[in-house]
Amino acid sequence: MFTKESIKKFRLFFFFLGTLLITPIIGFSQSDEYEEFSIYVKTLDTSMVHLTYTPNQLIPPSSGINLVFYNFGVAEITQPFAITGGLRVGHIYQIQFSTGTAEEFINSLTSFNFIEYAERVAIPKIFSTTPVDDEYPAYLSLINAYQAFDISNGNATTYRPTVAIVDDAVLTTHEDLEDNIIQGFDVADGDNDPNPPISGNNHVTPYYFSHGTAVAGIAGAVTNNQIGVASVSWNCNILPIKCSKDVGDPTKVPFGYAGISKSAANGAEIINLSWGNFAPQKAHYDVIKDAYDMGVVIVAASGNNNSGTPSFPASYGEGFVYQLTGETYEQVNSNLVISVAAIDNNGDRSNNWAGGGSQYGSGVDICAYGTGVLCTVGNSNNGSPIINEYAAYSGTSMAAPQVAGLLSLMKAYKPNLPMSEHVQCLLKSANPDIYNTTLHPNNIPGSLGSGRIDAFRALACLSGCDFPIATITPSSFHICPNGTVNLSATQGISYQWSNNATTNTLQINTPGTYTVTVTLFGGCTASTSITLESTPTNPQLNFSESSGLGINDGNVCFGDYYNLGAAYGSGYIATAKWFCNCSVSLRP
Repeated sequence: MFTKESIKKFRLFFFFLGTLLITPIIGFSQSDEYEEFSIYVKTLDTSMVHLTYTPNQLIPPSSGINLVFYNFGVAEITQPFAITGGLRVGHIYQIQFSTGTAEEFINSLTSFNFIEYAERVAIPKIFSTTPVDDEYPAYLSLINAYQAFDISNGNATTYRPTVAIVDDAVLTTHEDLEDNIIQGFDVADGDNDPNPPISGNNHVTPYYFSHGTAVAGIAGAVTNNQIGVASVSWNCNILPIKCSKDVGDPTKVPFGYAGISKSAANGAEIINLSWGNFAPQKAHYDVIKDAYDMGVVIVAASGNNNSGTPSFPASYGEGFVYQLTGETYEQVNSNLVISVAAIDNNGDRSNNWAGGGSQYGSGVDICAYGTGVLCTVGNSNNGSPIINEYAAYSGTSMAAPQVAGLLSLMKAYKPNLPMSEHVQCLLKSANPDIYNTTLHPNNIPGSLGSGRIDAFRALACLSGCDFPIATITPSSFHICPNGTVNLSATQGISYQWSNNATTNTLQINTPGTYTVTVTLFGGCTASTSITLESTPTNPQLNFSESSGLGINDGNVCFGDYYNLGAAYGSGYIATAKWFCNCSVSLRP
């Protein structure tokens, strides 16, 4: 598996399955690594022989395979793969020994007709690459990016998708962006320089005119370059589009929609919009629709107003225009813009930023991580850019470029597929576990889109392997005496529970393990299980005297102190009566 900690360069692994019969295997590469005193032995599927051996025998066996085991100092025999219950893997043994060599041991087993093969044990190594950067944003692990890189990464293909960052500006000389930057534009000031100003009253700082630089780093920071941060796109072409004037207010992007058109006309396949307002407009809708009709995927932040109010451009295509204005120009198409909400690293909707929290509602398509996201930032000093600074930012502005970057990774993996298929896999591969009401009681079902992005599942979906997800959401994990618990399965076409029920929701009154197989939309199936336990009904009261310098005599009187501890309840009422002792009643 791809992990940031263990992989620092290209590595190989070989897992050798052996040959039929027991012919000794030859031709191993000198670069391969094997366990020195361990071999695999596979008995015939039809064999009734079970390999066992008692080590450290004082008297050698008279003959047979146990004599071979004795001669090679066998210390342990295990069946490492039998747990699956598969017939063939149930006949594979791993044997640890201490005398001789693996080749000699294997040769000594050739005469036993119940053995199918014997082979050395290869030490698996990763056949993948990893970003080698000083910093790994936490969200990369949370979205399974490292597992996704085992399938493909943007450096493993000659095709580099173009992601447009339509924003205030982008510091194109930043050390972790420069190699991925292509020629950009300043649609606000009418030139070809998308950089923020580095001098004057409006000069770039980490908190001023640096928004687009941060977004660009999340979507497409140069990855595996020994510096800075990594991005889920691995490496893409970043098309920077500056939409705020040098002398204007960089918290506003008045030329944002012009930037969309400029991007679409210059080869952008994915456009990131980490900005918006609450006023839908026909012209802006037409710009969005035009780019969409060109085959461009538009990703937009849902907004930071901590409410269910739809913002735009994120909500174009969701049918809100008529509801808000009575206008009928909007064609309902939920894929017109991919609206992205933000969650924190625990999977809860982000709602504790200094300026508010993530928008939510039926117009949101998907969610990504938006709290404390490490990214590239712009800065300057005395008229010179500072190109090596990073900071952690929060907001749906940080969540949206994760989606844009993932779409780039998907496009690089399957460049010949239309973008509509990439979007379909993006949305249906999202993990809906954020709607587990026990773990995330404040996440309103459906308000954060189809779920949180999952890079591994998204690429697997493009491979024709969807890895469908089933979940069970319980009203409680414990059943009280004479009580019930409701179990709700993932929405699907049909359901088959282990107790033969076929409904989406069950009412359970008996502790135990319950399994459901859900037939999901599209015909694929997924299964999952949950265990319900009896609620403990024996409340406990723990009492201890702690009278300081006084005598702990077992009697609690005036001037003494005591500690009471209760267990096995969700609420407690305690009463104490003071005499020369103490009686306590506890009601859970």
